[in-house]
Amino acid sequence: MNLKIKKKLITNLRLSHITKILEEYDFKNMDYGQNIALDMHIRKYFLKHKQTHVNDRENITEEVFNLISNILNYIN
Repeated sequence: MNLKIKKKLITNLRLSHITKILEEYDFKNMDYGQNIALDMHIRKYFLKHKQTHVNDRENITEEVFNLISNILNYIN
């Protein structure tokens, strides 16, 4: 398999995890009124998705926090 193709697949996989994490977090906090900390939500997400590689978990977590931070900075 070509390295560029493999990198793109990993990126798409990470993006899908990021999207799922944010959608589930929004659903739990907005629709049900549960105040769950983002780091706890991510921890529980990865406990359910144990097949995710450690390097991917680190990158996904970092990207989620960067996205939230950028949104908050934009609002303020």
